[in-house]
This record gives sequence, C-alpha cells and structure tokens, in this order.
Amino acid sequence: MPDLILRLALPSPLRRLFDYLAPAGVSRSALQPGARLRVPFGRREMIGVLVEVDSQSEVPLDKLKPALELLDARPPLPASLFKLCLWTAQYYQHSLGDTLSWALPVLLRQGEPAETRQERYWLANKGASVDDPRLVRAPRQRDALKALAQHPHGVAHSLLSQLQLNRDSLQLLHEKGLVRVEVRRTQPHAKPAYWLAQPELPLNAEQLRRHAQYPTTIEIDPEATAIALHACNPPTEQGEAATL
Repeated sequence: MPDLILRLALPSPLRRLFDYLAPAGVSRSALQPGARLRVPFGRREMIGVLVEVDSQSEVPLDKLKPALELLDARPPLPASLFKLCLWTAQYYQHSLGDTLSWALPVLLRQGEPAETRQERYWLANKGASVDDPRLVRAPRQRDALKALAQHPHGVAHSLLSQLQLNRDSLQLLHEKGLVRVEVRRTQPHAKPAYWLAQPELPLNAEQLRRHAQYPTTIEIDPEATAIALHACNPPTEQGEAATL
C-alpha cells in the first residue's frame, strides 16, 4: 500500500499547503477533505484542515512527518461551506489555512472535539517480547514495549508523555509489528479508561493462607475516637485487637 500524503491547510499567512504522512492506524476512508488533524509544526503543534489526499509529494518521504491525530470522524464544515472557503481564498488571494480556520468556531480551531472524538490507543501485540532480537540495540523500544505490556487495555495517545513513553519508539515498534494502534471513539472531555491499569499482583502461598485465616473487619464505636482493627496481624499477647 503506497504512503498516504495528506495535504493540509494550516492557520498561517503563507499561501501554500503542507504535506504530512497519515497518522498510524488511520485508514484512507477515514481521511475526508475538511477534517481536522493535529500536526507537529516546528516546536509546537497546530490544527490543520485536510484539503486532499495524494500518493506523491515534492518533499522526500523520509523528510515528511506523520500527523499526530485525526480529530474528526466526519468534517465539521459542511461541503458547501468548505468549497466556499476554497473559492474565497483563491479569489481574494488569501491564505487558505487562515480562511478555513476563521470559518471554524474558536474551540474547534483549538482542537476541541466537534462531537464524539477519536482517540488512538497503543497496545502490545500478542507474542511481542522484549527479548526480540531486533530490540537488542534499542533500549528505548524495549522499555516502551515493556510499559505497554503492563497496560493490557492500551495507552491513550494523548497520555504518552505522562507515562514517559516515547512516540518515536512506539512508531518504530509499530513498523516492526510488535505493537498495534486501535482507534476508539470517546465522549468529549471523557478521561480514557484504564490509562494506569496495572496487572494484578498475585498473592503468594503464605499471603493466601494468612488472608483465609484472618479475614479483616473494622469495628467503629461512635462513642470512641479509636478504631479497632481485628486480625490485621496474628494475635498478640496483649489481645487480638490492635487499637490505633
């Protein structure tokens, strides 16, 4: 499958379009003209509007950066308004990026969801191992794969920096087939579920025996300021209750 080249209009006085690669895990059918994408631009991120999808670019492929996120399941601008913006920018010799940006409400210009939003989740593929010979000289990729393995429900793309997961390392793991990307729909402002999910730590034999022998109960006397914890520890010479 050839690389998808996204031609985006960015809010800039420059009267030109900018080429990017499609985000990982996003299909061709999901990329509709008028949809917004979050893209890297220098040292910051910008919200661009997709104008067209092509298979070729005047810029070498190894110089193109992938878009970070597709923000819309369907374009927020009606097709008639999108065409009007194209005509207006050409007729008045104005930046198409600025024209499309001003046609959007303020919150949509800032990347807020128009309705339900799409969120990418990174997951380790079944059978992926940090002992893979392709990772012998890639410690960052090994660390990233190990971290994903501890989050079986996946890690939301927007939370990668909080978990200190390197995006470039994940992209390389994706190219090796060790991780995958799932696009899920979430409600606006909803916190991604399971973003700090950790595998449960099993009890050892001694802990299981103690747990079965001394079920924990808490007794609260409304007339007292102390709480008695029964069977938190084995009975002592002073009695079976420990007072805090």
